[in-house]
Amino acid sequence: MEIKRDFYLNKLIQMKRDKLVKIITGPRRVGKSYLLFNLFYKHLLNAGISEEQIIRISLDSIESLHLRDGTALFNYVISLIKNKDEQYYLLLDEIQNVSNFIDVLNGFMQRENIDIYVTGSNSKLLSSDIATEFASRGEEVRLYPLSFQEFKSINKDKSNDELWREYCQFGSMPMTALYQEIARKEDYLQNLFNNTYLNDVVLRYKIKNKEYLREIIKFLAQNIGSLINTNKIFNYFKSLKKSDISYNTISKYLDYFCDAFIVDQVSRQSVKSYEIFKSLNKYYFVELGIRNQLCGLVSSDEGHIMENVISLELKRRGFNVSIGSLEKREYNEKGEYIRKEFEIDFVANKSGQIIYIQCCLQLNENNEAREKKPLKLLKTANRRIIITKDAFVYKRDNYGIETINLFDFLLDDNIF
Repeated sequence: MEIKRDFYLNKLIQMKRDKLVKIITGPRRVGKSYLLFNLFYKHLLNAGISEEQIIRISLDSIESLHLRDGTALFNYVISLIKNKDEQYYLLLDEIQNVSNFIDVLNGFMQRENIDIYVTGSNSKLLSSDIATEFASRGEEVRLYPLSFQEFKSINKDKSNDELWREYCQFGSMPMTALYQEIARKEDYLQNLFNNTYLNDVVLRYKIKNKEYLREIIKFLAQNIGSLINTNKIFNYFKSLKKSDISYNTISKYLDYFCDAFIVDQVSRQSVKSYEIFKSLNKYYFVELGIRNQLCGLVSSDEGHIMENVISLELKRRGFNVSIGSLEKREYNEKGEYIRKEFEIDFVANKSGQIIYIQCCLQLNENNEAREKKPLKLLKTANRRIIITKDAFVYKRDNYGIETINLFDFLLDDNIF
């Protein structure tokens, strides 16, 4: 079965011939090679580009072993450029396997008639590396596991509620979405984490104590949607695990997990001053199936899982996402004038468009006032939205606060 990934394919199409290196990044096994070598390749052919003008090289295959030398790869590609007046499309998979690949790509960029697209595994070509090495000469296409909309496209006969249960439990890596047997899904996710993701981090950073790494990621899995800092993890290890792991080591490991696209850090931000608070962050898993294999919590933690899904969906749609922090002074029950801090689940910002979002699994008379209060305190013309799993028709109250159904949000890219 072919999984359509039109959202990302259209991004690549829009970037064609813009004189920049297109760099497809994302977790291992998320479908980077499939996007480039299958979907984008077919698009080029359908657009009338001849096969001779499309140079495809998979740099992790035995057939291309000799091309892992940077000079050899450069000379080989140049030998295929037969006509300097024709446009050529260079598709390189697993570019990090090439020695001096930065210099090689820069060499290709000097040629006016080569349009360059590369994928890189997270063990050597990370988002942070791209920012450092390419500066303004490259652009990143971040590939995520299947969105709920993509997941539904290959499960059209199932209800939204049934799909949601599967999506939350087993995640949305392309292979797990295609497997039918639960045992195969679980085996795949366990092997993916243990033999690929964890090993990538161990090898890249030469980590000696793999168990510390595993315990920290398990701690994050058990605390998605909770505010966390290095000190909180340090105290957990010291008191419960009787561990001597250092504060600095924990801080580094958190960065490693983010760089490897295993977890995604969301920082707190003042909604008034826009100051970023570095003391406490939330960590969401890029692939929920792996999170659940680590801690086994699904049904009892659906609210935080929903937060996880919404956060990633906002980022997939191009929003910068932070947690909103809002302070207000008010009287307490004792008549004391105190300072209270309110949290807004997500502040989503894209090209100056700011949306304030609360996530609530079920909105009822017991929690509606609490969920709406931070949004009411905002003196703004920007949209204020509550996303809930409750089944209902869209509504907007007298304060301008909108309530949107979760599935309406996930299945409509244009809802905002």
